Amino acid sequence: MRTPVSITNPMRSSSVTPIIHNHHNGDLNHHQIPSPTPSPNWIPPPTAYIKLNCDGAWDKLTNLMGIGVVARDSEGRLIAGSSKSGLAASALEAEAMAASSAMELAKKFRFQSVIFELDSQNLVDAINGSKTTPH
Repeated sequence: MRTPVSITNPMRSSSVTPIIHNHHNGDLNHHQIPSPTPSPNWIPPPTAYIKLNCDGAWDKLTNLMGIGVVARDSEGRLIAGSSKSGLAASALEAEAMAASSAMELAKKFRFQSVIFELDSQNLVDAINGSKTTPH
């Protein structure tokens, strides 16, 4: 069975809607957290969709990175979230790890229709096959 998935960059007006396969529940270490109010700039997903916002931060001097994921429903209610820290070789790698963590969270909670929102246009293009990214 295929699940509709949209991978977008909120800074760009266009989006591509690829299709990925459903995954079964995995054994991931994510935690449910209380529901703070979303940013006034946040646009909710359509009814019956879950939007997963993810982001990565990277320090070039230390190679330390942190990532975060927030999953919300069409009413803006927080469904789940996760954060991790570690090492990465680049900002793009940190962003990719955040996107991967968002996919793991969607898998764990068996979300059926999801929108992944990232702020790295290079990563969005790489995922959607739009252009080649630097190594």
